[in-house]
Amino acid sequence: MLDSGRTVKSEDEYLNREVTDTESEDDAPAPAAPTPVDKLEKMSVKEWAKELRNKQFNWEDGVRTKILRVVDRKYRAGPTKHYGWAVETKDLEDGYLREVEFEDLFDLIKGEPYYKDEYNEFYSRVFNGKA
Repeated sequence: MLDSGRTVKSEDEYLNREVTDTESEDDAPAPAAPTPVDKLEKMSVKEWAKELRNKQFNWEDGVRTKILRVVDRKYRAGPTKHYGWAVETKDLEDGYLREVEFEDLFDLIKGEPYYKDEYNEFYSRVFNGKA
């Protein structure tokens, strides 16, 4: 008797049987590896804060600013968790504190050296538009 509870003869028959389509494990599709955009979509507000902390960009008025943190203000509901998030910044010249909605940040940081191509697809998936 084997550990499987079968005799040697029944184990041999089991291993050499014909496998039907419903039993085949080879037919099951392998789970796709997450793409960089999938990872961005799943990031929490804390992970986005870490991703963007101390990054700099120019406001529309030309003032250079740096990102301090990303926070969840929970004041705006939307189809994804990213609605209602805000990005707090500090101007480099005068230390003036400002805030921009997370959704609007991508237009402001586009063209910066740290801007990733994945941000474009992330923005399209999450906010239904182009950054």
